[in-house]
Amino acid sequence: TQARDLETQQNKLSEKINQITLDSEHWASKRDQLNQLCKTLRKDIHTNNLLRDQFNDQIKQLKTRREKIKERLHALQQQYHIQQGILTTQQQKVTSSPSEVQQEIQRLEWSIQTSPYSASQEQAIINRITALEREAQFHQTLNRQRESQKQQKETMMQLTTRIKEIYSKIQQLAQNSQNHHTLMLTHINQLKHTQEAADHAHHNVLTQRSNLQKHQAQYTALD
Repeated sequence: TQARDLETQQNKLSEKINQITLDSEHWASKRDQLNQLCKTLRKDIHTNNLLRDQFNDQIKQLKTRREKIKERLHALQQQYHIQQGILTTQQQKVTSSPSEVQQEIQRLEWSIQTSPYSASQEQAIINRITALEREAQFHQTLNRQRESQKQQKETMMQLTTRIKEIYSKIQQLAQNSQNHHTLMLTHINQLKHTQEAADHAHHNVLTQRSNLQKHQAQYTALD
């Protein structure tokens, strides 16, 4: 009877030891899985942090470039308005069109060649032709200024377009940066909870190991 009782106790302890061993293995496996997940999450956090910072650096560079273009555009706009004012004032001095001036020069030159004038009359006509030639040169100067203004306006439009393109690119990069920042925060939160679960699993492993040693000692004491 005593031997049977001893055997019964040993069997119960043996079953308990087997169950504790299974539980310990279960928690150890869960702990290892959670620790692996923690490792993956840390890697994801690092990657998203790196990508976010890269996007932010690109944004910073684009903002610097945009400011330089804005400064150039502002200087061109001021110059354009000053030159436009001068051109408007000069245009108001003009009384005849370039074609009218040229026709008048040709008429006077033909008149000298075909009509008998006194020396004083001829000199007066020559003086008039000289004045008209200066007016023709003035028209050419105005045309060059108008062409210069036109080119400057095109340059300003190109710079304005470039500023808009850079702004659009900055918005896109900012969204990408925000997306990676949000992902990073999500992973940080997941890591916190996963690490807590891993620590809990490890604590259970240690508890089961302690129980195992205690029950193994009891089993050994029965031998």
